[in-house]
Amino acid sequence: MRSESKAEITVFLTLILSIVSAFIISLSTLADSYVSKGEAAYATDCAVMSCFAEYNRELFDRFGILLIDSSFKTPEGGIDRIKEHFSMYLTNSLTVNELRDVSVSVSDNSQPCEERYGITEEMIEYMRDNGSPGFDPDGCFYDLVFTATFAGPSTGTFCITRQYSYETGIM
Repeated sequence: MRSESKAEITVFLTLILSIVSAFIISLSTLADSYVSKGEAAYATDCAVMSCFAEYNRELFDRFGILLIDSSFKTPEGGIDRIKEHFSMYLTNSLTVNELRDVSVSVSDNSQPCEERYGITEEMIEYMRDNGSPGFDPDGCFYDLVFTATFAGPSTGTFCITRQYSYETGIM
């Protein structure tokens, strides 16, 4: 009779242990997923802020205009240059996830910079003569949409999109 009750306890404890183990494994998988997505979101936010920290200082100091000059003080610019910088910042920030794709586009509600800020030919000449030979108002941006596609170990493929502007309150 005694041996029967010992077997019952062993079976009972084995069943309880399997349920507890499944619960712990589920929680750790869920935590891994949240960590992966959190890292990607943080890296994206940091990369966006880093891109917007590359505003043209001379343009701001002289004229009070905050814009990303995509030429970055070189002869050529364009949205692809910002995409390169965004991708570089993201790659340097990731440890858990793999970067699959990035895109940078001008926001739908964005106006041309010349119209918005009244950039004149005199301003353009000044900027080209003072350290930004590729300065072109069409290559300057104040409102951009950044999208990054990641692949995580437990999350699969997912996207994060951020719209950022030099306007107050938009991010």
